[in-house]
Amino acid sequence: MAEPKTLLVGVSAWRLSHAPASPGQHNAADGCTWAPSTECDFTVEFARDVTASDNDFSPIPLLPAVAEPRARASGAPFAAQFVAEIPLEKAPPIIVRVTAKPTAKLKVKGSIGQPPRSDDIELEAFFPGTAFFVYEGGGFWRRHSRTDEEDEENSAEHFAPPVSLGGTTTEPFVFSLIAFFMARVRNRTRRALDIERALDPGRPEFVKRQDSVTHLAQVPIADRRVQMLTEDVDLDAECRVLEIAGFKAPAAVAVCWPRANDKQTGGAGTPTPRADPMESLVFFHASFGQNAAIYNQTPYPFGLKQIDHGFAGYLNTAAHPLRQPYALSLPWQMAVAGKQAVLVLPLNRVAPPELTNLNNGEQATELLEEIQVSFLRAAGHYFWAPRLGRMAIASFSAAINELHQFFQAINQSPLLRSLHEEIYMFDVRHTNGPECAKYAIGFKSWAGANPVRRVRFYNDDPSPDHASFLGRGALPASPFVLDSADGRFTSAVVTDADWLRSAIGRDHFSFRVNPAVKDATLGIAASVGDTSIVVKGQNPITVGATFVFSKEVYRAVEVNGARVTLNTPVRVAAPVDSGMIVAPPARPRTTLTRPASRGDKILSVASPLGLLEDSSAVIGGELVVSVLDVNAQTIELERAMPRAFPAGATVENAEACIRTFLSADHAPGADTLTVMETTVVGFAVGLEISIGFLEFVKIKAIQGSTLVLERPTTLPHGEGTVVGPVKERKLHFGLYHAMFVSVFLTDAMRKSGFK
Repeated sequence: MAEPKTLLVGVSAWRLSHAPASPGQHNAADGCTWAPSTECDFTVEFARDVTASDNDFSPIPLLPAVAEPRARASGAPFAAQFVAEIPLEKAPPIIVRVTAKPTAKLKVKGSIGQPPRSDDIELEAFFPGTAFFVYEGGGFWRRHSRTDEEDEENSAEHFAPPVSLGGTTTEPFVFSLIAFFMARVRNRTRRALDIERALDPGRPEFVKRQDSVTHLAQVPIADRRVQMLTEDVDLDAECRVLEIAGFKAPAAVAVCWPRANDKQTGGAGTPTPRADPMESLVFFHASFGQNAAIYNQTPYPFGLKQIDHGFAGYLNTAAHPLRQPYALSLPWQMAVAGKQAVLVLPLNRVAPPELTNLNNGEQATELLEEIQVSFLRAAGHYFWAPRLGRMAIASFSAAINELHQFFQAINQSPLLRSLHEEIYMFDVRHTNGPECAKYAIGFKSWAGANPVRRVRFYNDDPSPDHASFLGRGALPASPFVLDSADGRFTSAVVTDADWLRSAIGRDHFSFRVNPAVKDATLGIAASVGDTSIVVKGQNPITVGATFVFSKEVYRAVEVNGARVTLNTPVRVAAPVDSGMIVAPPARPRTTLTRPASRGDKILSVASPLGLLEDSSAVIGGELVVSVLDVNAQTIELERAMPRAFPAGATVENAEACIRTFLSADHAPGADTLTVMETTVVGFAVGLEISIGFLEFVKIKAIQGSTLVLERPTTLPHGEGTVVGPVKERKLHFGLYHAMFVSVFLTDAMRKSGFK
């Protein structure tokens, strides 16, 4: 049909009516629903060109919908508040810009006390929004996005796509309704990503969609070690950072929504359908107040320390959870466990109470409902009313305080009290088993005989109360993960020594070095008495390096290209192309072979030999970086380079390491080891050394390049095997502390009642 002369656009505002039958007192039978609101100002503008700039739009007067007989005034979702009549002077397309500014106010509890005791504060607590739509003719519309960044900044997804209704036959027109949802949360993930890029300039997204994840095995303990598996995991979840209007704290929350929740069954509801129950895990971050000096450096909530420590460090994966447990991998562990619960991670502030608004049960309920409908909108379910489902709460470290306050708030709310079924606690107090068990026993009383209630706690120090919590007579030696007879209660204990033992052989806390390379060869034959040799090989020799050929050890005192001057004349002749083992100087140093740019994580170096995995290196004599992996001419960093360095900049191992290499094969039963060097690397009589991290022996005597052992070896060891004392890295307790989260959330989720 021909296009009408008039395009009639209606706009309407909708807000959640929380507990409509008993405002301020949610209960399981009183469902939250959508209701129209007149407390919102609208602006409607249009332009003839879809590429129009901001200044090219013309405003259209708005009339109350009741004054326009052509406007449909029926119930949801086709009830307009105002109507704009746009003349169609030429054929479509035209572009329409709609801006909504809510004027509605809410009464929100203040921030004094636990729970808040101050008078209600009345404030505007809904975010404005702007969206662009293109009318293409025939009643058809499409969203128009100029940039994803602008859409997020404008909260464009708070608008539903226009819905068109037919006009009359005597006077053709198109009536289209654009609904705006007054929201108390808005997406700020891109803003969080931009903040995080200060640390990781090349970061493509705030939370990866796919990663290699090292996680707890199905059998968590074996051979007195925590058992871990590594696999590629697709995180089929939408992870967002949401800003919250009207709350002092949390002012932001991170949410990971498994996409399986996008599929809704279409439950009955009045006047709009009710969503399927949203199961959730509310996880409480370790207290910010105890680290105020860190978090006060940047502004709350969108400061670098808040976004990096509070959100990114909890949502992303750790490459080696038993070696460096940050990040804590919360959504990844939930995915590995096969659960579809929504992760809700509130952002603490420094000032107590750190999560003041969550200490009120009604405010907490409304926030969870707002979170649910924000993701429903993103999935295209615009008028679906929220419905909360099974809930677990969890805390790490001193966040037991926030968990306990929220627990009290839950008990104020009939709805949340009916939904709360599980509690997880991760190392409430390090090296204080009785206190950890005290909390667990207290929450066990809450669980009572209710078969759906569960309590899990994980810490580093056993106590008699652990056995009491589990209903057992005695506890085994750590590490252990034990369940009560009915499976509702779990206690796990892993000491610092257990974590170290679990890492050996897989993720070394001890220094792990690359074995000496064997691809260097003599460029010409070496005769007895020669004071220099010619070396061929991929890794250049540096002054101070030691190397072996014909089972003799030498050190380079001068290097000119391939010509190397030796510290002593050649003692045993060797033919051309004889293989040799090369080891770096006692303090290895190399250089960048290519410029390193800001954002790089892989650096090209002249020789990686002697640089250590899981160690620190100094670049250019000024920048300390963490080395994650060492490969054939490259090193991989844990974090991206914060600034650039030119080719030729020095790269130096910042962790002196006492080690050498076997210069010959050794059969089992050897009572001596022939090594490349003993005089410059710190060996001493009585020192316990590792041979390839496989066998441990003590040095009885040192005779030149021979180590005499206190007992014979029991295993064969090949030429080039690393030899040295295993120096366990004594990590700050906070890393052992964090491992309980980065490892054992998987266990709690596997045992949960979540779908």
